[in-house]
Amino acid sequence: MYQYYAFGYHVKSDIALPELLPFTDQPDIDEIVTITLGSVPESLTAPHEEGARFQAKTGQLLLHVDCVARFLIEGGTTITIDVIDDCDEDSIRLFLLGSCFGALMQQQGRFVLHGSAVVKDDTCLVFLGRSGIGKSTLAQALCQTGFQMLSDDLCSISFENNQALLHPAYPQNKLWPDSLDALAIESDGLRLLRPTMRKKAIPNPQNFCASPQAISKLYVLAKSKEDRFERELLKGALAIKALQENSYRKQYINGLGLNKPHFHQVSRTLSSGIAVEVVSRPDHLSRLSELVDLIRGIDL
Repeated sequence: MYQYYAFGYHVKSDIALPELLPFTDQPDIDEIVTITLGSVPESLTAPHEEGARFQAKTGQLLLHVDCVARFLIEGGTTITIDVIDDCDEDSIRLFLLGSCFGALMQQQGRFVLHGSAVVKDDTCLVFLGRSGIGKSTLAQALCQTGFQMLSDDLCSISFENNQALLHPAYPQNKLWPDSLDALAIESDGLRLLRPTMRKKAIPNPQNFCASPQAISKLYVLAKSKEDRFERELLKGALAIKALQENSYRKQYINGLGLNKPHFHQVSRTLSSGIAVEVVSRPDHLSRLSELVDLIRGIDL
C-alpha cells in the first residue's frame, strides 16, 4: 500500500495520492486511516439522513458520485472506494480528499470547518465563508507575502490544553482561472482538478507548514454592500452561528448523529479565546492586494 501523511493521520492507501506528503516514521502519529478499493453497497440499511449524493447513519456515510465512484466511510478509520466505469483518477481523488475525508474526520471527533488556513510566526489564520467568496485566493495571496499554507477547503481541528489545534492537510491549493490571473500565476502546466472542471491545482510543497498550529483567529469573508472594506467582531450567539454555518457539510453532521458533539466543539473553540471577525470586501479581485494588506495589518 501507498503510505502518506495528511490531517495528522498516517494514511495507508490502495491508490496513489500524489497530493499528499509521503509518510516517514513519526512516533507522535498513531492514528491510521486505511483507503481500499472494494465493493460498496448501493445504499445503507436504515440511514438517518439522505441527500442527493449521500446516505448517513451513526458510524457510516455512503457517498455516491455519478460516473465516479461509491465511497463508504466507516468508523473514522476506513474509506472503501468502488470505482464506476473506469473513472479518471483525478475525479476520484478530488472527492476522496474532500467529502470523504471530511466525513471521516467528523466520525472521529474532529471539528471540521469549510475554510482555508495559513500561518506565519505562530500566527495561524483561518478564512471561512461561502463557496466562491475567495478563501483559497486570499490564502494563496498571503502565501506570496511570506505565509505558509496549512489547509485548503478542509480545516481539521482537535483540542489540547484549551487550545484549538489545526492539523495541516496537504501542500496544494485550488484556484479558478480568474484568481490565477489576479495572482499572476502562470496556469500553463497546472493540472485540472478533474477533466470537466476549469479549476486548477496549485502545488505548494516549498511553502507548506506540516506541523499542527494553535489557531489565532477566525475570519468570515463576505461581500460588502458598499465599495469598501468593513470589519465586525462577532461575539456570543453571533460567533456561535458563524461557526455553525461554516462547519463542513452540516448535513453529514446531522446524519452521523453528531449534533450534540458538534455544538460542544463550537463552544470549546470559542471558549479557548479565539476571536471571530467578519471582513466584508468589495466584489472584485482588483482590490485583493488591499485585502491582503488589511489582514497583515491586523495580525502581524
